[in-house]
Parts: sequence; C-alpha cells; structure tokens
Amino acid sequence: MINGVKGKDLPNQIFRSLRSCKVLLLACMCAFIVSVPIRAGAENSRTHIKIVGSSIVLPFTQRVAKAFSEQTLHLVPVIKNTGSSSGIAQFCKGIGLKYPDIVNSSRPITKGEWQGCKSNGVDDITEIQFGNDGVTLAKSLFGERMNLTRLQLYKATARRVPVQGRLIDNPYRNWSDIDDNLPDVAIQIFGPTDGHGSYKSFVNAIYLETCKNDLRYFKRKRLALKDPAKFAAFLEANCSQMRFDSAYIGTEQPVAETFKMLKTNVNAMALIDYSDLFNRRSSLQAVRIEGVEPRIYTISDGSYPLSRPLYFYIKNAHRDLVPGLTEFAREFMSDHAMSSFGYLVRMGLGVLSVEDLLHARYAAVIGEKMRRYAE
Repeated sequence: MINGVKGKDLPNQIFRSLRSCKVLLLACMCAFIVSVPIRAGAENSRTHIKIVGSSIVLPFTQRVAKAFSEQTLHLVPVIKNTGSSSGIAQFCKGIGLKYPDIVNSSRPITKGEWQGCKSNGVDDITEIQFGNDGVTLAKSLFGERMNLTRLQLYKATARRVPVQGRLIDNPYRNWSDIDDNLPDVAIQIFGPTDGHGSYKSFVNAIYLETCKNDLRYFKRKRLALKDPAKFAAFLEANCSQMRFDSAYIGTEQPVAETFKMLKTNVNAMALIDYSDLFNRRSSLQAVRIEGVEPRIYTISDGSYPLSRPLYFYIKNAHRDLVPGLTEFAREFMSDHAMSSFGYLVRMGLGVLSVEDLLHARYAAVIGEKMRRYAE
C-alpha cells in the first residue's frame, strides 16, 4: 500500500498521478514545438509546381495542369508566360524553391543556355519532346490563296538580302517584286519579335538553309572564308535577322488582336503557331510552304517545312522538394493527353510516333538526364 492511501482509493490516486504526468508531458512538447523554427513558410516549402516559358506551349500546359489538379489532390501549377528564352534563363538560375521547376520551350535548349545552367548547379534536367507544332502563315479566308517557297519567304522577311553581288537592306515592298507570279500587293506580315521561339524557329527553318544552299552570294563567301567556323559566324551575323518595318511588323499583342487586323486587310498575313490556326479554321486559311499545307499529319511526320518540336524541361533536383512534380510529368505524357483522341491532340498538337512517345513517357517519369550536349 501507498502511505496514507486506503486500498479502495488506490486506483483513483494512480489515475490522478498519471493525469499530472500527461499534462506535464504535453507542456514539454508544446515548449519544444515553439522552440523549433516552423518549416512551412514560403522560403522552406512550396505546395505548387512553378512553370515558366513558351507562349506556344502555354495552352497545352494549362490544359495538362487542369487535368492534373482534377485527378489528384495537388494544387493547380502556377504557370507564367515568359517566352522560351526568358523562361530558360529563369529555370537555369539555380536550385531551390524560389526557382522554376519546369520550363516550356518551342525550341531545344541551346548549348550556351545549357552551359549557363551547369554553371549555376542545374546540371541534372530531363528534356522531353512531347509533340510537334508548326510555324504557319495565316490569312483571311477571303484573301488570295498563296504557295510560297523558302527563298521567297527569305526575300520577303530578311533584314538584308544579296542583290547584284552586294548585301543590302531589303528593297522588296510587294510580293510581285520578288516573283512576277506572286500577287501585286504589299508585303505585310504580323509576327513575333526576336526572343520568341516562333521567331527563332522561322529564322532557323528558312534563313540558314536558304543562305547556304540557294544564294550564290553566300556560296562564294563560304569559298572565300574557307574556315567553316568563320563562315558560320558570318551566317549568324548576316543571315539571321528579320526586317522590322511595314513589311514585317513585330508585335507583342495577343493573337486575338492580330486576327482582327487580318479581317480588315485580306492581303495581310500573321506568323502564328499551328494550334492557333487549328482553332480558327472557320475564319482563316494557311499559306502553303513548298506546296505543303500545315495539318496535324504533315506536322507530325515533318513533311511541312516549318514543323518544329515542342519541349518541356524538368529540374530533377526538385522532384523531392515539390509535391506532384513526377505525377504532373506522367499526366503530360499519358494516353489521356497524347493518344490519337487525347485532349492535347484535339487542341492541334502534332503527335509523336508510338516509339517516341513511349521513350518520352519513360524519360519523364524516371527523370532521365538530358544528354543533348553530353561530352
């Protein structure tokens, strides 16, 4: 027996002693919790995925984000339209929750950008080509149908062109100045400015091939310089810039505003991505390039000359930091999104082959390290 406690009162006494201990234990735990810094603040945790990058990829990513949040308990990712170049720059700034987890791009990351990534410790990323798109020239349904070659497009849009053996500021004002078989109307194209993926894709697809293969001026320059590196530098300086005047009007305005201008000027064109044209087929027509019209199948198989791959890049160091990152990648590459009747294909995305899709899906989920510039 406990001194001073009768046998029948012993259970009550033990209960009161245990309750006192419980209160003391809870008090100690609370004191410990208060003394430990809370790690749920914005600087130490984040419950949503951060995505930056291409305006071309933006609609596809937004649709995936919607499906992802509806099918999981994760928050809707925060997506910012920064353009491919700016988005890659932000993505490559470093590791940590203040930096983006994913960047979208309408072109592959360049070697210079990759070196910038590595210098900031972002050396483990996964590159996913999730589909194909096409840069298209669209005009009003009421305008004259046109079929243009790469050379004609170069002459219509380049800042400087060779004329009589000299490189001069672009003198062409009407389409008929370039070729008598083209309409005798002013060249007027609305399109993106330098820094946008569509701008770079257009220049890469039209200018470099044209200058190297179709223009005697540049062929002679290559022979004169002899050194391939010097010739590549010469091309970069003299065959990579579009004109910005009344013939090519660089604009940052929403695509919907550009379409309004096409309604009032049936001879004008807009340089846009195929998904925008796909969703406005009832009011716009596409200009054929080298005889090929942009369609999902001509973009998917690469027969359309201005086809281009679309990418997103995942920062693998963030997979354990940000909840849902791998699940988001899985949804992006799912059959639900990417099959022949998937919701991304219904938006105008050019599909990958079955083999390429399976490889891309595998790489996205396991975090396969990019080897584009592997040494």
